[in-house]
Amino acid sequence: MPSVETDSRALGTHASEVVAGAAGRTLVLLRSLDAWGPLPPTVTEAVLWRRETEPDGVFDSVVSVGQLGAAEVLVALLAVLAAHVHPGALLLFCEPTITTDEPTFGPPHDVTTTLWANGWTVIDCRRFRAGRGRHAQEYAWGRARLTRRVS
Repeated sequence: MPSVETDSRALGTHASEVVAGAAGRTLVLLRSLDAWGPLPPTVTEAVLWRRETEPDGVFDSVVSVGQLGAAEVLVALLAVLAAHVHPGALLLFCEPTITTDEPTFGPPHDVTTTLWANGWTVIDCRRFRAGRGRHAQEYAWGRARLTRRVS
């Protein structure tokens, strides 16, 4: 089981590491393209996606910092993303999350379990807490690969 760090600086550090893993044509689910540092030179094209419109085309990677965990209906968002990436594409994430056996109907979600259940294989995942004490938010960060489409 991965360790859980407790450090308020961890969010910025891990979000920057997630962004650094992007490559090829990349769909960015952030408030701005430079929110967590510059995209690496391995990114050939970056498309900032706003949820009001469908993303255009097929992507090699998707970067999400805080957008999956905050989605009202995470399963629907993952279905949209799966429709716009090729098999084997990477989803790089740093997300507020919960770990529970109880289903939730709204954010935050159990992001990694929802990824597994919806066609994404989590290939690297670590957890940390941002903040201290009982108000610290748990986060998950890592990489997932689209391995099957769920209908």
